[in-house]
Amino acid sequence: MTGVQTCALPISLSLYKVPISSFALLMIVVAGIINYRTAKLPCPLDSELGRVCMETRRRSQRLYFISTGIFAFASFFTYVVPLII
Repeated sequence: MTGVQTCALPISLSLYKVPISSFALLMIVVAGIINYRTAKLPCPLDSELGRVCMETRRRSQRLYFISTGIFAFASFFTYVVPLII
C-alpha cells in the first residue's frame, strides 16, 4: 500500500473541540469549588498529620492554578489565534 496515511484523532478532536472544551471548563469549575470548600475544613490537631494536611492543600492549590493556566493557554490558541490569523 502506497500513499500517505493520516491519523483520524486530530480531525475528531477538531470536530468536537467545543464540547471537549466545555467539559474541561466544567471539570475545572467543579475542581475549584471542591478545592475552595476543602480549604475551609480544619486539619487534624496532630502535628505530623496537620503538616501533611497543609502541604497537601498547598499542592492541590498549585495544581489547580497550573491546570487553569494550561486551560486558558490552550483555549486562547484554540479559539482566539485562529481568528487573528
